[in-house]
Amino acid sequence: MFAAKVHESTFGKLNQEAASKQHHDFTGSIAAVTRATNASKTVLPLQHKNDHAEIADRRRCIIVHLHFHKAGGTSILSYFKKLKLVRCGLRRKIILANAGDPEFWEGLKSKGDFASLEGNFLTPDQMKNSSKSCIHFLTTLRDPWRRFRSTYERELWLACQDKREGAEREDCIAQNSLSKWMQEREYQFPRHSLWGGILAPNYYIRMLNGINYDSHVLSEFHLEQAKSVMRRFDVVALLEDTRDMKNKLDTFFNTTTDDDLPSISNNYLKSWPSYETIVAKSNEQRDLFEEQNRLDLEFYNWVKEEMIPRSTTPSSKTDFHLHI
Repeated sequence: MFAAKVHESTFGKLNQEAASKQHHDFTGSIAAVTRATNASKTVLPLQHKNDHAEIADRRRCIIVHLHFHKAGGTSILSYFKKLKLVRCGLRRKIILANAGDPEFWEGLKSKGDFASLEGNFLTPDQMKNSSKSCIHFLTTLRDPWRRFRSTYERELWLACQDKREGAEREDCIAQNSLSKWMQEREYQFPRHSLWGGILAPNYYIRMLNGINYDSHVLSEFHLEQAKSVMRRFDVVALLEDTRDMKNKLDTFFNTTTDDDLPSISNNYLKSWPSYETIVAKSNEQRDLFEEQNRLDLEFYNWVKEEMIPRSTTPSSKTDFHLHI
């Protein structure tokens, strides 16, 4: 059984401290400051958190969970549920136009403990301005190709699940092949209007730049913006390493959990007799995927090298503390 015992210090009173006049990097390391400073000068710099007065009550801070589609976000939500954290709104109904205003986050916090954003995220401008608010950012990522193929399989199942097994279903699968979706560059799968961008190229870069659809030309500038935004996150973990994910969450929440994170999947396509054939056909598109998603692949490798090795600091020790 997945049991959790939250330490009292997690949500206890924090000692009041004078606000520092010096600038600190989000990761708390001088080396990280140097890396950020040497980044492209055209990249919008994110402000440090030291202009915000210390928060006396830990629970006044809101948790913003960036739920990358098919990248382990459901397991994080299950973890939150075990900690009895209250969700403050449906992810698709949170309008982020005023996300740079501290009152926006204060109003959202009055409704619960965390917000989970899956179809939308802050722009770099909003992320910069959010430094005035007490927000903890958490996310998990997944290998871009595996995330992409898993997303396709989920959408394919939804498109063809009501077809009778046999010729009718096989015809539906053929009409919705991954090669058609990618080469037509339309990505008009059945739920496109609801989840715009989840199968468009460079999904991670788009989300971290507040761009959901495929009409925006991306460049190295957007890649550096995505890195700058990611440095603001308290917890960054990979779906491929659930043990590290659990350890980081336990450390951040100052929580003891007995078991591994639950493995939750809604990929029902795996039960279909033709699943292996679908996978083989999809794998034929990998070269095209790597060509179209160069920025995402470079970003993911950067996350593995720069963000994942960093340790996580318990949230009870400061009002807003990122990786060190």
